[in-house]
Amino acid sequence: MRAMMAREEHARIKDRMVGTRRLLRNAGLYAEGLVPFGYVRSLPKGIKGADKNVLLVDPEKAELVRKAFALCIAGRSLRQIAAATGISITQVYRALRQRAYVGQIQNTSGEWIAARHEAVVDIDTFTRALAALSLRRNGSTKPSPTNCANPPATT
Repeated sequence: MRAMMAREEHARIKDRMVGTRRLLRNAGLYAEGLVPFGYVRSLPKGIKGADKNVLLVDPEKAELVRKAFALCIAGRSLRQIAAATGISITQVYRALRQRAYVGQIQNTSGEWIAARHEAVVDIDTFTRALAALSLRRNGSTKPSPTNCANPPATT
């Protein structure tokens, strides 16, 4: 009997948690767990309320993220980007693919909406970095001149 009641209580808690996250996402608030590198929560841990899900830009770390995007577009490998920025390769890879850096969040319908946090990079930079990543994944070591603002010099 206790096991059955525990399962029912677990289901009710899960419904409340998922429902709250849906509301927060639809309002453009970040409710995804760990804060992306380059951001901090607006309120310290332990304070309740929806405003704690608004992200603020950490200027020093955000500059490293911008540098990582620029190096990716320039054709550098993830290892080279990590060495130049001091960020781990895993964090670099996640950052280059995370759309939160352009100030957007995915709502419960799967659409990308404007978030309530400031963008670190513009959408053009984000798109070019994704294209550069996919080119390298397909075997190319250099970015395509059409996807890059500063094409590599040919010698």
